[in-house]
Amino acid sequence: MRVEQYLKNNFKPYKIINWQGQDFHYFEIKELPDARVLMTSGLSDFKMKVHEKHLGEEFAELYILLPGYWDESSLKESENEWVFKCLSKTKRHIKESNTWFGHGHTFSFKDMELSVFKASNETQFIVSNPIQLKPFLPPLRFEDHSIIFLSIIPVFEKEVYFKESRGTFKLMEKFRQYGVTEKIDAYRESAVKSRFNRLFKR
Repeated sequence: MRVEQYLKNNFKPYKIINWQGQDFHYFEIKELPDARVLMTSGLSDFKMKVHEKHLGEEFAELYILLPGYWDESSLKESENEWVFKCLSKTKRHIKESNTWFGHGHTFSFKDMELSVFKASNETQFIVSNPIQLKPFLPPLRFEDHSIIFLSIIPVFEKEVYFKESRGTFKLMEKFRQYGVTEKIDAYRESAVKSRFNRLFKR
């Protein structure tokens, strides 16, 4: 309820969207008319088991930043259902496996086919602190704990290789260099060029 109240108070229009029995926050940000936000609901009720270096990050909600032309009717189209599946599967995995996801974690869903990927048939994602939404989704701080917001970004396979080899900070530097944010962009190219990919696979 704390997250829902914060979103209701700060973003309009705001609503709850139900997909296959699960609720999701869906809202717009007036300063970013070319974007929409789809966010998990209720994940922050679960306390994740974080490493001691990440104390204070035990409670979180995950979001996907959608392009502005993805209105509510677009979300109901079958080719776009992957955004619901991605958020719901990640939320379920965190709770059922009693694990945690934080900034820099990468994962994939082999059973999901995404049109957003042009260079790979594998579904790759990275969890990131807010980039474009950093000014709008700061941590919510309460007396007993804080709730942070984390984005899920589709990434290319070579970007995952780069992150595993050079680290999350270096990948995020690449993102900044090429203007990559958490917003879904079906036309973007990899921030890591093919030369690195060839060297890594040797």
